[in-house]
Amino acid sequence: MALDQRLQIPWALTSPRSDGECEKGIAVKTLLRIACLCVLVFAPLWFAGCVAETAGQDRQTSARTGGCDGRAPDEQEPFKANVRAMLERRQFGALDDLADELHRTKARFAGGDWKSFRFQEALGAPAGGCDDTDAHWTELLAVLRQWHEQRRGSMPAAIALADASVGYGWKARGTGFSDTVTPEGWQLLHQRMAPAEEILMKAAGTAAKTPDWYRAMIRLGRVQGWDRRRVEALFEQAVTLEPQYLHSYSELARYLTPRWHGAPGTGRTWPTEARNVSAAAKDPSSIVTSPGRSANCIAVMNSSMRTVSRGPASRRGSSIAKRCTVRAGEI
Repeated sequence: MALDQRLQIPWALTSPRSDGECEKGIAVKTLLRIACLCVLVFAPLWFAGCVAETAGQDRQTSARTGGCDGRAPDEQEPFKANVRAMLERRQFGALDDLADELHRTKARFAGGDWKSFRFQEALGAPAGGCDDTDAHWTELLAVLRQWHEQRRGSMPAAIALADASVGYGWKARGTGFSDTVTPEGWQLLHQRMAPAEEILMKAAGTAAKTPDWYRAMIRLGRVQGWDRRRVEALFEQAVTLEPQYLHSYSELARYLTPRWHGAPGTGRTWPTEARNVSAAAKDPSSIVTSPGRSANCIAVMNSSMRTVSRGPASRRGSSIAKRCTVRAGEI
């Protein structure tokens, strides 16, 4: 079939009646042929360019969401690095303001973890963690003492200084079981963490207690071997203040392990308690708080953390951790 027929050019344009009309017809045919060739040549190129651009956008989106497995990039490490940088610059007022905002808004990361906890974690140890050098530990403690002295009413400064005191003592002790700790390790542990309780108690007299304050107290009670009734009382106050703060539960769980201050066989009741928690997922009010009854809270904590870790859309499990109970003698 002729090109004229494919383009459906009118006969009047292709059948000249005079020399002038013939020239005009030839010109129109030429222009139409050029237009047809442009469409045939450039349309595939334009389409290929769109595909390439779309593929590039998909790669960028994949990179932002963590690649093929769909995991999002880590939010916590940049957050903690920024907090440490603020401390290095001695921005004590800005740190207090940030801590107040985190507690007021109950801010969390995408996975459900509390930003206030990671805030205190960033301040309570050097960037290298527990095994960092003594020089870095002493430098950190000096800056925290400066913050604490300049702003006596700062609760985050007191918590950070107490956490760092315990952490530095733990570095001397080591992470092994008690029978592997040297006498010098025990001595340095008790010496370095000795000021922590006084720091926290004085802070509670000048500023409002926060979930992180209770977490720090329960941790200190675990390391210093406080009476279980005292630790459970702190826990009850903590969950009354903020029932969805998971780290109160995790600290109590550590305290109650046989390695620390729990009795062997405590975990035997956990399957039953876990079933109770599962039933309470539909009706959280079925879990009732009772002073001194905390083993069920461990199961609640475990269930809540598993649920929350799946993402912000699955936070119902954290609301289950509002009230906990277990019969006396089951721990």
